Amino acid sequence: MGYKGNMCDKECDNHTFGVDCSLTCGNCANGELCNHVDGSCPYGCDSGWFGRMCNEG
Repeated sequence: MGYKGNMCDKECDNHTFGVDCSLTCGNCANGELCNHVDGSCPYGCDSGWFGRMCNEG
């Protein structure tokens, strides 16, 4: 979970996370990437968004 590639050795990028990087990150502060495994936003949420994954507005 949180990895991609033939060997599952590359972290998710492009604002994705989870199994096969199939889920989209929420609205993390300043456009930062979310955690590649669980989708949490390490630096908090953009203004107007809340929740662990900054997907509640």
